[in-house]
Amino acid sequence: MKYGKKRSAFLLAAVMMLTGLQMSGVTVKATAATPAVYTAEIKEDQTITAGQTVNLTVEMASDTEKTYNSLNMVVSYDSNYLTFVKESSTGVAGCSFTETTSGVVDVSRYGAAISLTTDKQVCKLVFKAKKAGTTTVSITSMKADIDTHAALKDAPKVSVTTKDAVLTINPAPQKPGSGSGGSGGHHHKGGSSSDSGTSGSGAAAPAENPTGVASAKTGDTAMPMLWVILIIAAVLGICLIGYKRRQYQDK
Repeated sequence: MKYGKKRSAFLLAAVMMLTGLQMSGVTVKATAATPAVYTAEIKEDQTITAGQTVNLTVEMASDTEKTYNSLNMVVSYDSNYLTFVKESSTGVAGCSFTETTSGVVDVSRYGAAISLTTDKQVCKLVFKAKKAGTTTVSITSMKADIDTHAALKDAPKVSVTTKDAVLTINPAPQKPGSGSGGSGGHHHKGGSSSDSGTSGSGAAAPAENPTGVASAKTGDTAMPMLWVILIIAAVLGICLIGYKRRQYQDK
């Protein structure tokens, strides 16, 4: 009887001990698997001119962590309006930029811890505007974590509070001499050349007759003939008067 009671008490103590160990083990495991929580945003909406470059920055923060080691971010843009300028883009130590396809840039890094206190800016993305219009640069996915947690591929997602930057692209100003004004000037110049060519050797004629008065211009060829007739009539009249006077004197 006493042996049975002791055995029951021993079994009860063993079950309680195992239960306590299991509960303790689960608690420790859950603490170790808790991922770091980060937030991020892309800055900012801008108005630029076609042909200019624009800088967009991505910043990250956390309420629970002061650093991060791994980062992976995918950024998308419209290649009809923008060109990604890789050589001018910068990021934290170990950050790399890969344009996987036209309009998609992969930003990643893994290495020593980056302080969120001193380095909130993850990277600066540089784009060149190609033509006028409105377009958007967007963070389509982002992950980050600390070294004590999972590898980069298993890192938890970052909560992106501002994922889009809207860019308004104005037309590039026209260069002097281009457009309709330049064409008009060229046409005028050609017209002057054509006028000179048709005048030929007679181009010196305007200098001899600067007033531009000529019978060919009015079409009146009777005027010179009328003067000739009047002059002849006057001469005949004078002669007739002289003849009559002489006859009168002879009488």
